[in-house]
Amino acid sequence: MLQSDPNNNRPLILQVSKGDEFAFHILFDQYRDRVFSIAWRITGVRSAAEDVVQEVFIKLWINREKLPEVENFNAYLNTVIRNHIFNNLRRIAYEQTFLEELIKQGSLNTHDFSDPVLYNELQNLVHKAIKQLLPQQKRVFQLSRVDGLTHAQIASTL
Repeated sequence: MLQSDPNNNRPLILQVSKGDEFAFHILFDQYRDRVFSIAWRITGVRSAAEDVVQEVFIKLWINREKLPEVENFNAYLNTVIRNHIFNNLRRIAYEQTFLEELIKQGSLNTHDFSDPVLYNELQNLVHKAIKQLLPQQKRVFQLSRVDGLTHAQIASTL
C-alpha cells in the first residue's frame, strides 16, 4: 500500500519517480488544492491557477526521475510553482517588450507604420494582448515597462 500521509510522503514520491501512475494520481490528489491555492494567490485568476496546477504536475511527471534527490518535497513543490509562474510572467513581459520594439522601429512585417490605420491596428493588438494578461502580470508589466523599475525593485515592491 502506498503512503498518502503528507507528513510521510517519501515512499509515495519514490514510487512516482519510478513511473508509477497510480502513485502520481495519489500525489496529485494530495497536493492539487495546495498548488491551486498558491497559484490563485499569485495570479488572482481562477483559470490561470487551474492552468498552473496542470502545468506544474506535468513538470513533476516529466522530471520524476529527479524526485529521489528531493529532501523536502513541500519546499521543492513551492519552488516549482513559483518558478513556473515567474517564468510565464517573464515570457509575457518579453513578448510585450519585443512587440513594442517592433512598433518603435516600424519593422513589424514590411508595412510602413507611418500609415495611421496600420499603426492603430497594431496598437489595438498590443492593447488587446495587455488586457489578456493576468492582474499580477499586468502589475509586473506596469512596474517594468511603464514605471521603468528594475527586477530587484519589482521584487521588493511585490
